[in-house]
Amino acid sequence: MVLKNLDVPFANIEVARRTSELLRLHAQKDKWRPSLPVPIEAIIERTLDLSLLYDDLSAHGANVLGALYPTERSICLNEKYLSSFEDCPGLERFTQAHEVGHWQMHVGVASIDHPSLFDIDSEFDIDSEAFICRDGDRDAKEHTANRFAARLLMPEDLVISELNNYSLTSRERFRDFASRIGVSFAALHIRLDELHIPHQW
Repeated sequence: MVLKNLDVPFANIEVARRTSELLRLHAQKDKWRPSLPVPIEAIIERTLDLSLLYDDLSAHGANVLGALYPTERSICLNEKYLSSFEDCPGLERFTQAHEVGHWQMHVGVASIDHPSLFDIDSEFDIDSEAFICRDGDRDAKEHTANRFAARLLMPEDLVISELNNYSLTSRERFRDFASRIGVSFAALHIRLDELHIPHQW
């Protein structure tokens, strides 16, 4: 089995398919009735069976928000950013969803459980590689993980349904809506642009 080269971005339709698949799996497994905010921690811990940890990631360099350690099945957020996460819960949730994006889009889960059965040279060495995510990193795999996170936290149908009962008539209401659905102002702005939903902010 040859796995996808990480330097080649996934098509949006494939990212959307995998986010929808994960949300359906969580709804079935956790008896979740789809609604916003999406329960990202429950998805991580109960549906994907990954550990969610906080630790000092300074050894990996500056601006590291989080990391995914595939063979340890763990997502680690940088405790140095705890105050930023507290000030902007949407940033913490997006970072968690971003690492889930790496897990779903870039990690050959079967190859972790049965490494001798798969040719993983084109992906990464699962014995040594982690996904270290720095703020502002723009390479293909980071862009894919960001697109995955946006679609996971803001599924099109749920966002549209919520907006049927909520009018974004001011910057304050826009910010309130972002907070209600558990994302940052910036993340919501980008996602609404992607969905071609009119808004002024």
